[in-house]
Amino acid sequence: MSGKKKIALIGLGLCLVLVLGIYIGAALYFSGHFYSGTSINGLDCGMMTAQQAKKQMQDKVREYVLTIQERDGKTETITAAQFEMDYMDDGQIEDLLEGQNAWMWIASLAQDKNYTVEAGRTYNESVIDTLVDQLDCMNAETMVQPQDAKLEWTDTGFAVVPEVEGNALDGAVVKEAVRQAVKELKTEISLEELGLYLKPAVYSSDEALSARADELNRMLTAQITYDFKDRTIVADKDAISTWIVDDGQGGFVLDENAAARFVYNMAYDTDTFGQRREFTTFHGNTVSLKGGDYGWVIDKEATTQALIEAVRSGAVETREPVYLYEGKERAVNDIGGTYVEVSISEQRMWCYKDGQVIVDTPVVTGLESDPDRMTPRGGVWAIDAMKSPSVLTSDVYGYRQPVTFWMPFNGDVGIHDLERSDWGGDVYMTNGSHGCVNTPYDKAEIIYNTVEIGTPVVVY
Repeated sequence: MSGKKKIALIGLGLCLVLVLGIYIGAALYFSGHFYSGTSINGLDCGMMTAQQAKKQMQDKVREYVLTIQERDGKTETITAAQFEMDYMDDGQIEDLLEGQNAWMWIASLAQDKNYTVEAGRTYNESVIDTLVDQLDCMNAETMVQPQDAKLEWTDTGFAVVPEVEGNALDGAVVKEAVRQAVKELKTEISLEELGLYLKPAVYSSDEALSARADELNRMLTAQITYDFKDRTIVADKDAISTWIVDDGQGGFVLDENAAARFVYNMAYDTDTFGQRREFTTFHGNTVSLKGGDYGWVIDKEATTQALIEAVRSGAVETREPVYLYEGKERAVNDIGGTYVEVSISEQRMWCYKDGQVIVDTPVVTGLESDPDRMTPRGGVWAIDAMKSPSVLTSDVYGYRQPVTFWMPFNGDVGIHDLERSDWGGDVYMTNGSHGCVNTPYDKAEIIYNTVEIGTPVVVY
């Protein structure tokens, strides 16, 4: 073997020994150090011993800060020192290093190693509640409670008032969120994103709320006019707005009792049945009348229900109340222009048609000396029936009297024709009727052809 070959072989051997030495040396190094590119819980621990990696973990734990993102961009922090947090060596770092194959260090050069371990740490969990209570966001004096969107009365009607988001928090929920964040070593939580703020139950976008506002405003457009001929009573916005009241639950309702009071007052002002009324006689005198069965009576319950329905629908209309009893004339003077007037003292009767006297006749009324036969007086009655011809009978007085024109206005008491030789004067004092108004035939005929059922008969 030539000298050159020997030198070459010696050089090659030395190189192999050098490489082997480097390999073995590196293997021995990585038996106590992490490979380059090793990351534990996001910390670069490459080329570090277990003690160095743990020191870095300890520093990281001690540097821990939890940032709490609050509403309106505000943030608050709680530090590891406040949590009394420190690193706790639980042997996991050594386990990772021991699990590393030092002889495979060359292969590790081609890839990084990323490990996640449950970072051993200790902290005082009992202080979390106190720390959360001390946050500015938990200050009861500055905490604004959420408010539902609601309806509100304005100058133009009902409007939807937007909700108030506020900044109120449920302390127990926030404490649990912080507790979980610390457990997971999260560095930031957002109270907004976690949905921890108390929320209004009703928002201005609520379709039901808008629909209710429309419904209430529709009621305010209603205008129900009750026509009493010479006067009107109107349920309009001014009145209806007072009927819409707070329901005690943040809303408004139509107070049906208020509508009923409106109808009650209307009935009080306009009902005439059985009410005292002033009457101007044929001679121009004024007499006060009370009694009889003539006049108007509003059916308050039915009228109230009809009014409520009309208001709810936003109706604009003129209507009449629903009546239990009706007269002939709806004006203040409900007797009107067509009626019969009987004066007991004068023994005279007048029949008016459209305000004009068409009959002026003497009559004979009930026997004045017998209370059971006296003609009722001091009131206004309505003609109850009309019959021609008719036969009047009485078991009490034992008579059967045919008549041609019969117009009862108070039970068995009525106006009818009768053949008599004497009329008016004092005849009724000694030869009066059994309560009826005896009338000359020709006059009774005119009256019969003028009046109708319901025509008022005034007797005084």
